[in-house]
Amino acid sequence: MKEKAKIVITGKSNDYFQSCAIYLEKKGFEVRLIEKDGNDVIKLLKSEGADVLIMEPFLSGTDALGVLSEIKSDNGLIKPVIIVVSSYSNNNLEEELLKNGADYYILKPFDMENLYDRIIKLLEWRENDTKSTV
Repeated sequence: MKEKAKIVITGKSNDYFQSCAIYLEKKGFEVRLIEKDGNDVIKLLKSEGADVLIMEPFLSGTDALGVLSEIKSDNGLIKPVIIVVSSYSNNNLEEELLKNGADYYILKPFDMENLYDRIIKLLEWRENDTKSTV
């Protein structure tokens, strides 16, 4: 895994996501909090990229499914590890998001250490997949 993975989190004005950002920064990640807007997510990924994207399913502009679709259709974009965080338990929504490219779906509230562990594991899997295809 890279030394300092870059994480983008949607929910700049959300106290819960601000706490996530502080926790993950203390764990050594570079974290960028942005507004809950799918269009902003897409622009940021295209201009700066990210190793991990943590977003909610319901965003203004373009929702999480739209963001996933854009990531999938843009061949020039390196797909980040995508974690969808929701306070809404819905098996159909979870299945649809995972089927369309999300790597993990987690319900709030969650233990920050569990989120950290999952990020590490998903980044390791991504790195191993990349090595095996090269």
